[in-house]
Amino acid sequence: VCEHVGPVVAAKATEGLRQVADQLRPILDARQPVEVAHTDPSQDQAVDFSSYPPFMLLRAILDDRRAAAASVADKMRFLDLPLHTSFTSTAGAARLTVSLRALRLEGIETLQPQALQLVGFGEEISLQAAFRRIRVTLTSHVRVESVEHSVFEEGGHLEQDLSLSVELANTSIAFRTIAKISRPQ
Repeated sequence: VCEHVGPVVAAKATEGLRQVADQLRPILDARQPVEVAHTDPSQDQAVDFSSYPPFMLLRAILDDRRAAAASVADKMRFLDLPLHTSFTSTAGAARLTVSLRALRLEGIETLQPQALQLVGFGEEISLQAAFRRIRVTLTSHVRVESVEHSVFEEGGHLEQDLSLSVELANTSIAFRTIAKISRPQ
């Protein structure tokens, strides 16, 4: 049975992962940042981060105390981010479900403090950092089950926890987000 199931599962899993890759490709291949429609802060009730005192204080501390930021990063070593996202793909007689569980960033202690930048503009916040070495690990759970009972015994399925790690050297990372905080009255 295994010699017959293996090629079917491999083909279906490959097709399922190809579909996930096709969905992610536009995001990963994006060359230009997405344009964000900025509103005039005087017309909006949200704060403008370029002039919001708590943000300006945080930015000034960061600019003035880069060595302290490096010291905090040195103690941190890694950052775990839980993920709660699943993708399901059906091809032929098999259904593939990939559940993304967590993202771990290791190598935080290799932060290069001179490259650390925090910028606010309107309701947008940008954080940039550079690392000598960073490892990104994605943990997931994969389940392959038959939509027909021709591949597996009744109620049968294949399940596996997977981890995918990528280690990068001399890497820059940039995060950009929109954050709205109501302007104090």
